[in-house]
Amino acid sequence: MLFELHIPKTGGTSLFSVLSAAVYPGRAHVALSEQELRERTTGYALLSGHFGWDALSLFPQRPQVLTVLRDPVEHILSLYGYWRAHADAGIFGPAAQRGADEAASRPIDALLLDPESQLRTRLGMMTNHLAGDEALAAGRGLEAALQHLESCAWVATTPTLDRDIRVAFTMFGLTPMTEIPRHLATPQRVQRRDLGKEALRVIETVAEADFILYDRARAIAEEQQRRYG
Repeated sequence: MLFELHIPKTGGTSLFSVLSAAVYPGRAHVALSEQELRERTTGYALLSGHFGWDALSLFPQRPQVLTVLRDPVEHILSLYGYWRAHADAGIFGPAAQRGADEAASRPIDALLLDPESQLRTRLGMMTNHLAGDEALAAGRGLEAALQHLESCAWVATTPTLDRDIRVAFTMFGLTPMTEIPRHLATPQRVQRRDLGKEALRVIETVAEADFILYDRARAIAEEQQRRYG
């Protein structure tokens, strides 16, 4: 079984779309809760969801884990743009809705400089997803996240996602698609050049572990390309 550990705003929806439509029709599912995930850990070929590493404990046998990481600056820009564009859509839970409301009414620099903003709390999201609660509580988040990343069956990065998905087809013996769609993109959003120096410094400081994790993900993806591309 393949399990997509989907970190929000990294391109994971596009990944699931490709794998489920082209490879596992009827045998793929996006779970919205741990209970829903647990109920489908048998009889499916591909599962996905916005879960952290601890969700692997719900599987009777360890699945092959797939995940996508993104440059931390682009990651937070994408989240801000997505929240801002969909603030009135009624699609978010309470915490994310607060973030979307903030994004709709305040500039990104102001939110990044505000320690109480929902956007600021999302810095370090990739490390948090990959580390697991126990490691985070013990202050070993980055160490655990790096170890878990190394144990993934396939790792991709958002800028090279098309290439990395084609590598996945080869690695897992799957039938490739001729076109890889992109979903949930927010083309009109704040760009890196629009960030002030102080806001950029906040990202670089608070999400320092994510930068290290992303660099390792890029190296793993490049090695996969050399071996299977």
